[in-house]
Amino acid sequence: MLVVLVILLVAAIATINIGRVSLDKTCSANAADAGSLAAASVWASAFNVLTEINKDQIKTWFDLNYYTYGQLYFEADSYINEGINYALAASAAAVASLAVASVPFLCYEIWYEGLAAAALDGTAAYLCFEASQSVAAFSITIQFMQSLTDSFYEQQWENYCDAREYMEDAYTNAYETGLNYAFSNSCISSKLSDAQNDAFSAWMDGKGPSTDGTYSWEDKLSQPHTVTATLDLPDITSYELQHTESSYSQISGLLDGLISRAQTISGVLNSTGVSLGATAALFLVTFGMSVTTYIFWCCCDIPCAYCVCCACCAAYVAWCGATIAVYQGVYLDQSYIVSVLAAFIAFVGAMSLYSLKSDNDAAFAGWAPDPDNIYSSTSCADAEDLMIVQISEVILPNDVNWPASDWTTVCSTTQQHPGTSSGIMPTSYPIINSSSRAKFDGGDVGAFEDTYDPSIVWVN
Repeated sequence: MLVVLVILLVAAIATINIGRVSLDKTCSANAADAGSLAAASVWASAFNVLTEINKDQIKTWFDLNYYTYGQLYFEADSYINEGINYALAASAAAVASLAVASVPFLCYEIWYEGLAAAALDGTAAYLCFEASQSVAAFSITIQFMQSLTDSFYEQQWENYCDAREYMEDAYTNAYETGLNYAFSNSCISSKLSDAQNDAFSAWMDGKGPSTDGTYSWEDKLSQPHTVTATLDLPDITSYELQHTESSYSQISGLLDGLISRAQTISGVLNSTGVSLGATAALFLVTFGMSVTTYIFWCCCDIPCAYCVCCACCAAYVAWCGATIAVYQGVYLDQSYIVSVLAAFIAFVGAMSLYSLKSDNDAAFAGWAPDPDNIYSSTSCADAEDLMIVQISEVILPNDVNWPASDWTTVCSTTQQHPGTSSGIMPTSYPIINSSSRAKFDGGDVGAFEDTYDPSIVWVN
Protein backbone atom coordinates (compact mmCIF):
# COMPACT_ATOMS: atom_id res chain seq x y z
CA MET A 1 0.00 0.00 0.00
CA LEU A 2 2.82 2.44 0.90
CA VAL A 3 4.61 1.72 -2.35
CA VAL A 4 1.42 2.22 -4.28
CA LEU A 5 0.69 5.46 -2.44
CA VAL A 6 4.19 6.77 -3.19
CA ILE A 7 3.80 5.90 -6.86
CA LEU A 8 0.38 7.57 -6.98
CA LEU A 9 1.77 10.68 -5.22
CA VAL A 10 4.66 10.97 -7.66
CA ALA A 11 2.27 10.46 -10.58
CA ALA A 12 -0.07 13.13 -9.21
CA ILE A 13 2.76 15.63 -8.77
CA ALA A 14 4.09 14.88 -12.25
CA THR A 15 0.59 15.31 -13.69
CA ILE A 16 0.16 18.63 -11.92
CA ASN A 17 3.53 19.87 -13.17
CA ILE A 18 2.93 18.73 -16.73
CA GLY A 19 -0.53 20.28 -16.67
CA ARG A 20 0.88 23.52 -15.34
CA VAL A 21 3.54 23.63 -18.06
CA SER A 22 0.90 22.87 -20.71
CA LEU A 23 -1.33 25.59 -19.32
CA ASP A 24 1.55 28.08 -19.32
CA LYS A 25 2.35 27.16 -22.91
CA THR A 26 -1.27 27.71 -23.87
CA CYS A 27 -1.34 31.07 -22.09
CA SER A 28 1.90 32.15 -23.72
CA ALA A 29 0.65 31.13 -27.18
CA ASN A 30 -2.66 32.90 -26.60
CA ALA A 31 -0.79 36.01 -25.49
CA ALA A 32 1.34 36.01 -28.65
CA ASP A 33 -1.69 35.42 -30.86
CA ALA A 34 -3.73 38.11 -29.15
CA GLY A 35 -0.87 40.61 -29.25
CA SER A 36 -0.09 40.19 -32.95
CA LEU A 37 -3.74 40.08 -34.01
CA ALA A 38 -4.73 43.08 -31.88
CA ALA A 39 -1.88 45.20 -33.23
CA ALA A 40 -2.66 44.10 -36.79
CA SER A 41 -6.37 44.89 -36.28
CA VAL A 42 -5.77 48.43 -35.06
CA TRP A 43 -3.16 49.06 -37.75
CA ALA A 44 -5.41 47.64 -40.48
CA SER A 45 -8.25 49.89 -39.32
CA ALA A 46 -5.91 52.86 -39.54
CA PHE A 47 -5.07 52.02 -43.16
CA ASN A 48 -8.77 51.77 -43.97
CA VAL A 49 -9.25 55.26 -42.52
CA LEU A 50 -6.21 56.53 -44.45
CA THR A 51 -7.79 55.22 -47.64
CA GLU A 52 -10.99 57.16 -46.89
CA ILE A 53 -9.02 60.32 -46.06
CA ASN A 54 -7.11 59.97 -49.31
CA LYS A 55 -10.30 59.52 -51.31
CA ASP A 56 -12.75 61.84 -49.56
CA GLN A 57 -10.41 64.69 -48.66
CA ILE A 58 -7.15 64.76 -50.56
CA LYS A 59 -8.22 63.47 -54.00
CA THR A 60 -11.71 65.03 -53.90
CA TRP A 61 -10.26 68.38 -52.87
CA PHE A 62 -7.88 68.30 -55.82
CA ASP A 63 -10.60 67.31 -58.32
CA LEU A 64 -12.89 70.10 -57.11
CA ASN A 65 -10.21 72.79 -57.27
CA TYR A 66 -8.77 71.57 -60.56
CA TYR A 67 -12.22 71.80 -62.15
CA THR A 68 -12.81 75.30 -60.74
CA TYR A 69 -9.36 76.45 -61.83
CA GLY A 70 -10.09 75.12 -65.33
CA GLN A 71 -13.28 77.17 -65.54
CA LEU A 72 -11.38 80.30 -64.49
CA TYR A 73 -8.63 79.51 -66.96
CA PHE A 74 -11.03 79.34 -69.92
CA GLU A 75 -12.66 82.59 -68.81
CA ALA A 76 -9.28 84.30 -68.51
CA ASP A 77 -8.27 82.93 -71.91
CA SER A 78 -11.38 84.41 -73.52
CA TYR A 79 -10.59 87.80 -71.97
CA ILE A 80 -7.02 87.76 -73.23
CA ASN A 81 -8.18 86.75 -76.72
CA GLU A 82 -10.59 89.69 -76.71
CA GLY A 83 -7.79 91.98 -75.58
CA ILE A 84 -5.51 90.78 -78.38
CA ASN A 85 -8.20 91.30 -81.02
CA TYR A 86 -9.09 94.76 -79.74
CA ALA A 87 -5.43 95.81 -79.53
CA LEU A 88 -4.67 94.63 -83.07
CA ALA A 89 -7.81 96.37 -84.37
CA ALA A 90 -6.82 99.58 -82.56
CA SER A 91 -3.37 99.44 -84.13
CA ALA A 92 -4.92 98.96 -87.57
CA ALA A 93 -7.34 101.87 -87.04
CA ALA A 94 -4.47 104.14 -85.97
CA VAL A 95 -2.49 103.21 -89.09
CA ALA A 96 -5.57 103.85 -91.28
CA SER A 97 -5.92 107.26 -89.64
CA LEU A 98 -2.41 108.11 -90.82
CA ALA A 99 -3.27 106.96 -94.33
CA VAL A 100 -6.36 109.17 -94.80
CA ALA A 101 -5.06 112.31 -93.06
CA SER A 102 -3.35 114.60 -95.61
CA VAL A 103 -2.62 118.31 -96.04
CA PRO A 104 -5.73 120.01 -97.56
CA PHE A 105 -5.57 122.55 -100.38
CA LEU A 106 -9.14 123.66 -99.96
CA CYS A 107 -11.14 124.20 -96.81
CA TYR A 108 -13.86 121.70 -97.65
CA GLU A 109 -11.28 118.87 -97.85
CA ILE A 110 -11.15 119.06 -94.05
CA TRP A 111 -14.73 117.89 -94.02
CA TYR A 112 -14.07 114.40 -95.36
CA GLU A 113 -10.32 113.85 -94.89
CA GLY A 114 -10.23 115.22 -91.35
CA LEU A 115 -13.57 113.66 -90.46
CA ALA A 116 -12.35 110.24 -91.67
CA ALA A 117 -9.09 110.58 -89.70
CA ALA A 118 -10.91 111.75 -86.58
CA ALA A 119 -13.41 108.89 -86.89
CA LEU A 120 -10.57 106.39 -87.17
CA ASP A 121 -8.79 107.96 -84.19
CA GLY A 122 -12.02 107.75 -82.22
CA THR A 123 -12.47 104.13 -83.28
CA ALA A 124 -8.90 103.34 -82.27
CA ALA A 125 -9.51 105.05 -78.92
CA TYR A 126 -12.63 102.97 -78.35
CA LEU A 127 -10.78 99.77 -79.27
CA CYS A 128 -7.93 100.68 -76.90
CA PHE A 129 -10.45 101.22 -74.10
CA GLU A 130 -12.08 97.86 -74.85
CA ALA A 131 -8.68 96.14 -74.94
CA SER A 132 -7.81 97.78 -71.62
CA GLN A 133 -11.07 96.58 -70.07
CA SER A 134 -10.52 93.02 -71.35
CA VAL A 135 -7.00 92.95 -69.92
CA ALA A 136 -8.29 94.36 -66.62
CA ALA A 137 -10.93 91.60 -66.51
CA PHE A 138 -8.17 89.09 -67.28
CA SER A 139 -6.13 90.47 -64.37
CA ILE A 140 -9.09 90.12 -61.97
CA THR A 141 -9.70 86.54 -63.12
CA ILE A 142 -6.02 85.70 -62.59
CA GLN A 143 -6.30 87.10 -59.06
CA PHE A 144 -9.14 84.66 -58.42
CA MET A 145 -6.96 81.88 -59.83
CA GLN A 146 -4.12 82.93 -57.55
CA SER A 147 -6.43 82.95 -54.53
CA LEU A 148 -7.74 79.51 -55.49
CA THR A 149 -4.19 78.19 -55.87
CA ASP A 150 -3.17 79.54 -52.47
CA SER A 151 -6.20 78.12 -50.65
CA PHE A 152 -5.89 74.73 -52.39
CA TYR A 153 -2.19 74.44 -51.61
CA GLU A 154 -2.62 75.36 -47.94
CA GLN A 155 -5.60 73.05 -47.42
CA GLN A 156 -4.06 70.15 -49.33
CA TRP A 157 -0.80 70.36 -47.43
CA GLU A 158 -2.79 70.51 -44.17
CA ASN A 159 -4.82 67.44 -45.24
CA TYR A 160 -1.63 65.52 -45.92
CA CYS A 161 -0.01 66.56 -42.64
CA ASP A 162 -3.19 65.64 -40.74
CA ALA A 163 -3.21 62.22 -42.43
CA ARG A 164 0.40 61.65 -41.40
CA GLU A 165 -0.33 62.74 -37.84
CA TYR A 166 -3.34 60.42 -37.68
CA MET A 167 -1.25 57.46 -38.85
CA GLU A 168 1.50 58.25 -36.34
CA ASP A 169 -1.04 58.27 -33.51
CA ALA A 170 -2.63 55.09 -34.88
CA TYR A 171 0.74 53.37 -34.96
CA THR A 172 1.36 54.22 -31.29
CA ASN A 173 -2.14 53.04 -30.43
CA ALA A 174 -1.67 49.78 -32.38
CA TYR A 175 1.64 49.13 -30.66
CA GLU A 176 0.27 49.73 -27.18
CA THR A 177 -2.89 47.73 -27.93
CA GLY A 178 -0.84 44.75 -29.09
CA LEU A 179 1.26 44.75 -25.91
CA ASN A 180 -1.84 45.26 -23.77
CA TYR A 181 -3.53 42.22 -25.31
CA ALA A 182 -0.35 40.19 -24.95
CA PHE A 183 -0.19 40.82 -21.20
CA SER A 184 -3.96 40.52 -20.72
CA ASN A 185 -3.88 37.01 -22.20
CA SER A 186 -0.74 35.86 -20.40
CA CYS A 187 -2.77 34.27 -17.53
CA ILE A 188 -0.61 36.08 -15.03
CA SER A 189 -3.66 37.06 -13.02
CA SER A 190 -4.34 33.42 -12.14
CA LYS A 191 -1.10 33.34 -10.17
CA LEU A 192 -1.79 36.47 -8.10
CA SER A 193 -3.66 37.14 -4.89
CA ASP A 194 -6.79 39.28 -4.87
CA ALA A 195 -4.87 42.40 -3.81
CA GLN A 196 -2.17 41.72 -6.40
CA ASN A 197 -4.84 41.19 -9.05
CA ASP A 198 -6.38 44.54 -8.20
CA ALA A 199 -2.99 46.20 -8.62
CA PHE A 200 -2.39 44.36 -11.90
CA SER A 201 -5.83 45.37 -13.23
CA ALA A 202 -5.26 49.00 -12.24
CA TRP A 203 -1.93 48.96 -14.08
CA MET A 204 -3.50 47.47 -17.20
CA ASP A 205 -6.42 49.92 -17.08
CA GLY A 206 -3.98 52.78 -16.71
CA LYS A 207 -0.93 53.22 -18.84
CA GLY A 208 -0.12 49.52 -19.03
CA PRO A 209 2.74 48.25 -21.19
CA SER A 210 3.75 50.88 -23.74
CA THR A 211 7.13 49.50 -24.82
CA ASP A 212 8.75 46.12 -25.25
CA GLY A 213 10.07 44.78 -21.99
CA THR A 214 9.98 42.34 -19.11
CA TYR A 215 7.49 42.77 -16.31
CA SER A 216 7.57 40.84 -13.04
CA TRP A 217 5.00 39.96 -10.38
CA GLU A 218 5.02 37.91 -7.18
CA ASP A 219 2.42 35.30 -6.49
CA LYS A 220 0.71 34.41 -3.24
CA LEU A 221 3.84 32.62 -2.06
CA SER A 222 6.08 35.59 -2.96
CA GLN A 223 7.50 33.69 -5.89
CA PRO A 224 8.54 35.95 -8.84
CA HIS A 225 6.91 35.44 -12.21
CA THR A 226 8.13 37.28 -15.33
CA VAL A 227 6.46 37.92 -18.65
CA THR A 228 8.36 39.43 -21.57
CA ALA A 229 6.51 40.72 -24.61
CA THR A 230 7.97 42.23 -27.77
CA LEU A 231 6.11 43.53 -30.78
CA ASP A 232 7.44 44.02 -34.29
CA LEU A 233 5.00 46.39 -35.98
CA PRO A 234 6.29 47.95 -39.22
CA ASP A 235 5.80 51.68 -39.41
CA ILE A 236 5.36 53.67 -42.61
CA THR A 237 8.75 54.77 -43.94
CA SER A 238 7.49 57.03 -46.74
CA TYR A 239 4.37 58.26 -48.48
CA GLU A 240 4.45 58.20 -52.27
CA LEU A 241 2.72 61.39 -53.41
CA GLN A 242 1.26 62.12 -56.81
CA HIS A 243 1.48 65.85 -57.48
CA THR A 244 0.89 68.37 -60.24
CA GLU A 245 3.24 69.03 -63.16
CA SER A 246 4.56 72.20 -61.50
CA SER A 247 5.20 73.07 -57.88
CA TYR A 248 3.27 75.63 -55.89
CA SER A 249 6.06 78.23 -56.11
CA GLN A 250 6.28 77.82 -59.90
CA ILE A 251 2.54 78.22 -60.47
CA SER A 252 2.24 81.05 -57.96
CA GLY A 253 5.20 82.84 -59.57
CA LEU A 254 3.58 82.64 -62.99
CA LEU A 255 0.28 83.98 -61.67
CA ASP A 256 1.95 86.84 -59.78
CA GLY A 257 3.78 87.85 -62.95
CA LEU A 258 0.56 87.68 -64.98
CA ILE A 259 -1.26 89.97 -62.57
CA SER A 260 1.41 92.69 -62.47
CA ARG A 261 2.05 92.63 -66.24
CA ALA A 262 -1.66 92.62 -67.08
CA GLN A 263 -2.24 95.66 -64.87
CA THR A 264 0.62 97.51 -66.57
CA ILE A 265 -0.60 96.68 -70.08
CA SER A 266 -4.16 97.65 -69.17
CA GLY A 267 -2.97 101.04 -67.90
CA VAL A 268 -0.87 101.73 -71.01
CA LEU A 269 -3.73 100.82 -73.37
CA ASN A 270 -6.11 103.00 -71.38
CA SER A 271 -3.71 105.99 -71.59
CA THR A 272 -3.32 105.42 -75.32
CA GLY A 273 -7.09 105.46 -75.72
CA VAL A 274 -7.28 108.76 -73.83
CA SER A 275 -4.65 110.29 -76.15
CA LEU A 276 -6.47 109.09 -79.26
CA GLY A 277 -9.76 110.41 -77.89
CA ALA A 278 -8.20 113.82 -77.22
CA THR A 279 -6.85 113.93 -80.78
CA ALA A 280 -10.27 113.09 -82.19
CA ALA A 281 -11.82 115.80 -80.01
CA LEU A 282 -9.28 118.32 -81.31
CA PHE A 283 -10.75 117.82 -84.76
CA LEU A 284 -13.95 119.50 -83.53
CA VAL A 285 -12.04 122.80 -83.25
CA THR A 286 -10.81 122.76 -86.85
CA PHE A 287 -14.13 121.38 -88.03
CA GLY A 288 -15.86 124.37 -86.40
CA MET A 289 -13.50 126.71 -88.18
CA SER A 290 -14.22 125.01 -91.51
CA VAL A 291 -17.96 125.43 -90.91
CA THR A 292 -17.43 129.14 -90.32
CA THR A 293 -15.46 129.29 -93.59
CA TYR A 294 -18.40 127.71 -95.38
CA ILE A 295 -20.67 130.46 -94.00
CA PHE A 296 -18.32 133.10 -95.39
CA TRP A 297 -18.40 131.35 -98.77
CA CYS A 298 -22.17 131.29 -98.74
CA CYS A 299 -22.23 135.02 -97.98
CA CYS A 300 -19.91 135.74 -100.90
CA ASP A 301 -22.15 133.80 -103.23
CA ILE A 302 -25.20 135.96 -102.47
CA PRO A 303 -25.65 138.98 -104.84
CA CYS A 304 -25.01 142.18 -102.95
CA ALA A 305 -23.15 145.46 -103.11
CA TYR A 306 -19.70 145.23 -104.64
CA CYS A 307 -17.90 146.42 -101.55
CA VAL A 308 -19.70 143.98 -99.35
CA CYS A 309 -18.79 141.05 -101.59
CA CYS A 310 -15.19 142.11 -101.67
CA ALA A 311 -15.07 142.29 -97.90
CA CYS A 312 -16.82 138.92 -97.63
CA CYS A 313 -14.47 137.27 -100.09
CA ALA A 314 -11.47 138.72 -98.36
CA ALA A 315 -12.71 137.41 -95.02
CA TYR A 316 -13.40 134.00 -96.62
CA VAL A 317 -9.89 133.77 -98.04
CA ALA A 318 -8.29 134.89 -94.78
CA TRP A 319 -10.37 132.59 -92.58
CA CYS A 320 -9.87 129.63 -94.91
CA GLY A 321 -6.13 130.13 -94.76
CA ALA A 322 -6.25 130.32 -90.99
CA THR A 323 -8.39 127.16 -90.84
CA ILE A 324 -5.99 125.22 -93.04
CA ALA A 325 -3.02 126.48 -91.03
CA VAL A 326 -4.60 125.41 -87.71
CA TYR A 327 -5.69 122.09 -89.16
CA GLN A 328 -2.26 121.36 -90.56
CA GLY A 329 -0.12 122.89 -87.83
CA VAL A 330 -2.08 121.72 -84.81
CA TYR A 331 -4.42 118.87 -85.56
CA LEU A 332 -2.43 116.97 -88.20
CA ASP A 333 0.88 117.26 -86.34
CA GLN A 334 -0.64 115.94 -83.12
CA SER A 335 -2.67 113.36 -85.01
CA TYR A 336 0.43 112.01 -86.74
CA ILE A 337 2.40 111.74 -83.51
CA VAL A 338 -0.44 110.24 -81.47
CA SER A 339 -1.52 107.84 -84.22
CA VAL A 340 2.01 106.57 -84.82
CA LEU A 341 2.57 106.03 -81.11
CA ALA A 342 -0.87 104.50 -80.67
CA ALA A 343 -0.36 102.09 -83.56
CA PHE A 344 3.00 101.03 -82.13
CA ILE A 345 1.78 100.75 -78.53
CA ALA A 346 -1.36 98.82 -79.49
CA PHE A 347 0.67 96.41 -81.60
CA VAL A 348 3.29 95.88 -78.90
CA GLY A 349 0.45 95.49 -76.40
CA ALA A 350 -1.09 92.75 -78.52
CA MET A 351 2.25 90.94 -78.67
CA SER A 352 2.62 91.30 -74.91
CA LEU A 353 -0.85 89.84 -74.47
CA TYR A 354 0.28 86.80 -76.47
CA SER A 355 3.03 86.41 -73.85
CA LEU A 356 0.41 86.61 -71.08
CA LYS A 357 -1.66 84.01 -72.88
CA SER A 358 1.35 81.70 -73.07
CA ASP A 359 2.11 82.06 -69.34
CA ASN A 360 -1.54 81.49 -68.50
CA ASP A 361 -1.43 78.27 -70.55
CA ALA A 362 1.75 77.25 -68.71
CA ALA A 363 0.14 77.85 -65.31
CA PHE A 364 -2.88 75.76 -66.29
CA ALA A 365 -0.65 72.99 -67.64
CA GLY A 366 1.26 73.11 -64.35
CA TRP A 367 -1.98 72.32 -62.49
CA ALA A 368 -2.40 69.05 -64.39
CA PRO A 369 -1.78 65.88 -62.32
CA ASP A 370 1.44 64.08 -63.19
CA PRO A 371 0.87 60.30 -62.98
CA ASP A 372 4.50 59.38 -63.59
CA ASN A 373 6.44 61.77 -61.38
CA ILE A 374 5.88 60.43 -57.82
CA TYR A 375 7.52 62.13 -54.87
CA SER A 376 8.64 60.00 -51.92
CA SER A 377 7.85 62.00 -48.79
CA THR A 378 9.34 61.06 -45.44
CA SER A 379 8.01 64.05 -43.50
CA CYS A 380 5.37 66.72 -43.70
CA ALA A 381 7.98 69.44 -44.25
CA ASP A 382 9.55 67.94 -47.38
CA ALA A 383 6.21 68.17 -49.22
CA GLU A 384 5.78 71.85 -48.42
CA ASP A 385 6.12 73.04 -52.02
CA LEU A 386 4.04 70.31 -53.64
CA MET A 387 0.58 70.69 -55.14
CA ILE A 388 -0.56 67.27 -53.89
CA VAL A 389 -3.03 65.26 -55.97
CA GLN A 390 -3.26 62.13 -53.79
CA ILE A 391 -1.29 59.58 -51.80
CA SER A 392 -0.53 56.96 -54.42
CA GLU A 393 1.15 54.43 -52.13
CA VAL A 394 2.68 53.90 -48.69
CA ILE A 395 6.02 52.18 -48.19
CA LEU A 396 6.79 49.94 -45.21
CA PRO A 397 10.17 48.38 -44.31
CA ASN A 398 10.75 44.92 -45.73
CA ASP A 399 12.17 42.02 -43.75
CA VAL A 400 14.25 39.71 -45.90
CA ASN A 401 13.68 36.88 -43.42
CA TRP A 402 9.98 36.72 -44.13
CA PRO A 403 8.28 37.17 -47.51
CA ALA A 404 5.94 40.15 -47.63
CA SER A 405 6.71 40.83 -43.98
CA ASP A 406 6.30 44.55 -44.54
CA TRP A 407 2.55 43.97 -44.12
CA THR A 408 2.75 41.68 -41.07
CA THR A 409 3.25 42.17 -37.36
CA VAL A 410 5.00 39.75 -34.99
CA CYS A 411 4.37 39.37 -31.27
CA SER A 412 6.75 37.27 -29.17
CA THR A 413 6.24 36.38 -25.50
CA THR A 414 8.44 34.69 -22.92
CA GLN A 415 7.15 33.44 -19.58
CA GLN A 416 9.07 32.12 -16.61
CA HIS A 417 7.26 30.73 -13.57
CA PRO A 418 9.62 29.23 -10.99
CA GLY A 419 8.43 27.91 -7.64
CA THR A 420 7.12 24.79 -5.97
CA SER A 421 4.57 22.35 -7.09
CA SER A 422 1.61 23.40 -4.98
CA GLY A 423 4.06 23.93 -2.13
CA ILE A 424 4.81 20.20 -1.92
CA MET A 425 8.25 19.99 -3.50
CA PRO A 426 10.65 22.36 -5.31
CA THR A 427 10.22 22.25 -9.04
CA SER A 428 12.12 23.92 -11.89
CA TYR A 429 9.73 24.98 -14.63
CA PRO A 430 11.03 25.61 -18.15
CA ILE A 431 11.08 29.05 -19.84
CA ILE A 432 8.26 29.18 -22.36
CA ASN A 433 8.63 31.11 -25.64
CA SER A 434 5.84 31.81 -28.11
CA SER A 435 5.63 33.83 -31.30
CA SER A 436 2.80 34.72 -33.64
CA ARG A 437 2.63 36.62 -36.91
CA ALA A 438 -0.47 38.39 -38.25
CA LYS A 439 -0.93 40.16 -41.57
CA PHE A 440 -2.86 43.36 -42.08
CA ASP A 441 -2.61 43.90 -45.85
CA GLY A 442 -5.30 43.54 -48.47
CA GLY A 443 -6.05 47.13 -49.49
CA ASP A 444 -4.58 49.78 -51.71
CA VAL A 445 -4.36 53.36 -50.51
CA GLY A 446 -3.73 54.84 -53.95
CA ALA A 447 -6.60 52.92 -55.55
CA PHE A 448 -8.89 53.81 -52.63
CA GLU A 449 -9.54 50.18 -51.68
CA ASP A 450 -10.28 50.05 -47.96
CA THR A 451 -10.09 46.26 -47.58
CA TYR A 452 -7.29 45.89 -45.03
CA ASP A 453 -8.17 42.86 -42.92
CA PRO A 454 -6.06 41.31 -40.11
CA SER A 455 -5.51 37.58 -39.70
CA ILE A 456 -3.03 35.17 -38.10
CA VAL A 457 -0.70 33.75 -40.74
CA TRP A 458 1.92 31.93 -38.65
CA VAL A 459 2.19 30.64 -35.10
CA ASN A 460 5.16 29.12 -33.32
